[in-house]
Amino acid sequence: MKKVLLAVLILTLTATFFLGVTVTAAAEGEGVSPYTLAEYYAEKFPARDILSGGEKEAATYLADCLGAIGYDVKTNDHDYLSETDSGKVTYRYRHVLGGKDNGKGKTVVIGCYYGGYAVQGNAGSGQGATVALSVGTLLAVAKNLYSLSLDYDLVIAFWGGMEVSDDFKVKECGIDQDKIALYIHLDGVAAGTSEYLYADEITRSQEKYFREIIDAKKADILPPPAYKKPLSLLSDDAFSYAHPGLIGVNRFFMGEGIPCIDIFGGAWSFDCGLYRYDGNVIDLEGTAKDTLAEINTRNGGKEQTEKRLNAVAEVVAAGVSGKGLSAALDRAAKEKSGKDLDSSLALYLITFIGSAILIGLFIFLILKQGKDRKEEVWDKAFNPYEDKPADPFDEFRSEGEPEAPKELPPEEKQEDEDDIFKF
Repeated sequence: MKKVLLAVLILTLTATFFLGVTVTAAAEGEGVSPYTLAEYYAEKFPARDILSGGEKEAATYLADCLGAIGYDVKTNDHDYLSETDSGKVTYRYRHVLGGKDNGKGKTVVIGCYYGGYAVQGNAGSGQGATVALSVGTLLAVAKNLYSLSLDYDLVIAFWGGMEVSDDFKVKECGIDQDKIALYIHLDGVAAGTSEYLYADEITRSQEKYFREIIDAKKADILPPPAYKKPLSLLSDDAFSYAHPGLIGVNRFFMGEGIPCIDIFGGAWSFDCGLYRYDGNVIDLEGTAKDTLAEINTRNGGKEQTEKRLNAVAEVVAAGVSGKGLSAALDRAAKEKSGKDLDSSLALYLITFIGSAILIGLFIFLILKQGKDRKEEVWDKAFNPYEDKPADPFDEFRSEGEPEAPKELPPEEKQEDEDDIFKF
């Protein structure tokens, strides 16, 4: 029994040591790269299924990391009601927020999901590496930005409840919605064929600004090949998206008219983040293949994965700390957004439909009037006396068919009376 207790104590101290080393390294920035942070996170918290104990453990770790860097940490818990065969079950998930008040009154929020997927059928369970890569990158960004002088207050956000994100509401996320000037979302970076930067259905100033940063850094982050967001006039469904750029929580901020940047890894040809590599239609997230080893193999080696993570971290940090950000966001706030475009298109569509109905009714009335006039001319052609003066003797004329003459009853014969001699 003593040996068992000793072994447990040693394992606990070892885990605490490694956790402390990682947190301290993240705080002090002693050569810790985004990949190293992602690798530790994936190995330390592989079982962080949605709304599970593993997700809570990961949340505690991330809160410790942000606190060690110096951020003012707070957590924001939410209950999620699920309908199951056995009845209603309430689950709890947690957002982890690290804030730095620079006294600016406006806030830049940078966030990513930190949870995992429940096991899909018999697919096994991986390390949730597609999420871990974003977590490691965001931790590195948090460290890089903390000591810099910024034109905005800063919030680093790790979002929980990934698979119930349709329950996400900006006003309940733990940040003053009216103060948010920009939201940047990281989603599966380096886990896919390419990195993309998606901002909105239409190009706005925040996108132009970050594209300039990308060009200056010579980062291999591509613009989306096409904007394919469908017009959703009749539904506010959070999952009515058409491409990977709208999978993340950024779509909720976009819905509130807040300028957004979404940097994600994937294959634009697929409409969902599960299929992240061109020509490889195979699930990654939530399966046994969702590991760093698998992603590294697909990327052509660990070095390529590291290079891509470093590029994303540098672009985000340079963009948020750049002196041109404030002017870009001021312009973006005055520009038409995708939400405005949807509203305008909705108004145009309603106007078009209403005009089409009125034009159709007008044409119908014209055609009906023409038909009535044709019938009138037709009737006159076959009733030539219809417009002639009335016949004064008409009332004395017989109407309709003349009656057949009435047949007189036969005369009664007298007895002994012969017709031949009748005179």
